[in-house]
Amino acid sequence: MILADGDVAPEEDGELDRVRDTLGDDVIASPEEVFGATNAAVFTDRASRIITVFEILLLAFSDEHLHADESAVLAEICGALEISDDEHESLAVLAQRLVANPGDAVVRSEVETIIAAD
Repeated sequence: MILADGDVAPEEDGELDRVRDTLGDDVIASPEEVFGATNAAVFTDRASRIITVFEILLLAFSDEHLHADESAVLAEICGALEISDDEHESLAVLAQRLVANPGDAVVRSEVETIIAAD
């Protein structure tokens, strides 16, 4: 995601460090996996798909700007993960709020509400 606009802002790099710290250093992906089609098969439940899109949105908004190329990548990912346009928009608003106010616990609660909705 952070490569979609051709520029890695310091904020994006910091957010990527946060994700790397969460996942660990043993996550390895080939260039084909990174730049190829979205592989949704590993996301076996709704919660994993919503959380993944939310985390990607946090990366996208970490520099406080959503580039058109990032938006296009997000649309492709949301389609592959069966995230509706309404869910995408709701998650985007929440991601922007959390980027602007990292301590906002209400945002996490609202994401959990989206996960629970069917």
